[in-house]
Amino acid sequence: MAMRDTTEHLQELQRAIAQLAETANDGDRWYQRLDQFPWNASGRLHRWSAKVAARLWPNRVATPLVLTRLLGETAALNAQLWQETQFLRQEVQGLRQEMAYWGDKGRSPAQDAAPAPETPAAAKAPENLDLDDFYIAFENRFRGAPEEIRQRLTVYLPHLEALGREPRRCSALDLGCGRGEWLELLRDWGYQGRGLDLNRAMVQHCRDRGLTVIEQPAVEYLRSLPDRSLDIVTGFHLIEHLSFPALMSLFQETRRVLKPGGIAIFETPNPQNLVTASHYFYIDPTHRNPLPSLLAQFLLEYSGLERVQVLALHPHPVPIQTGHPETDAVLNEYLRSAQDYSVIGYKPA
Repeated sequence: MAMRDTTEHLQELQRAIAQLAETANDGDRWYQRLDQFPWNASGRLHRWSAKVAARLWPNRVATPLVLTRLLGETAALNAQLWQETQFLRQEVQGLRQEMAYWGDKGRSPAQDAAPAPETPAAAKAPENLDLDDFYIAFENRFRGAPEEIRQRLTVYLPHLEALGREPRRCSALDLGCGRGEWLELLRDWGYQGRGLDLNRAMVQHCRDRGLTVIEQPAVEYLRSLPDRSLDIVTGFHLIEHLSFPALMSLFQETRRVLKPGGIAIFETPNPQNLVTASHYFYIDPTHRNPLPSLLAQFLLEYSGLERVQVLALHPHPVPIQTGHPETDAVLNEYLRSAQDYSVIGYKPA
């Protein structure tokens, strides 16, 4: 339906509801006066007046004031949703144009318009600052013990088995593989997996454990792969580190390199848990911004994957109990709910 047709339809609906409400008001006022009249003086007059009212307002019973009020509120909400939908369509169109521009130019319009400012000397990282070693120490402190992480990741093994493919013939790529817990789990279950990471210390750590890991940016490496060359692509706590254009490129390249029916899994912190969104997320200084599960699900679907599902993970083990069930339900939903989630999608067969 065209925008003008929809707008006219909403306006016509609102006018009809206003007329309906006025009719119901008139009928209610008449019936209230009938109820206030001393009908004991004449039962016949009462019956006659009721018949007249029924002829004048035949819809009084079918359309009481509460119904017209609800219809009016529904029409108002529809009008508001229509306006917001048009705004979102314009925003999406603008994003598509900007992303196309970036894809052609390799730079944003703002970067092309102005020269890159020089980094102040005080802001430059010292040459001897080893951030790779720092991040390994950070992971060991805040990520959890490798044995614990491997146990958590077993939740995904049934999804791989459901592919119905022989593990030793499946090619798997783990983006941002870190210490290699998932790669070790894949190896233990017979899958052929390799990983990517930009942290040289992490890469060496994985290689020392007999894992195949490449030091290269994820999108750059994906672009070097042929179409339909992988069965499994994963990224655990990776996407919250990426800019939006890089994230879109990552998802689009993931779809391209997956074989038909192949699976993509991306795990990230869950901002619906307010403690995670406002506190734990920002403990990692390399995080960019939280990604709501609805957004991540939409981005995978927009990139061409299907049957995309959201898997809630790692709820707080101790729920809040105040003795008030309704209060507890709200507090637990936003303060004790899943601390992480994953989006899982499949390339169309």
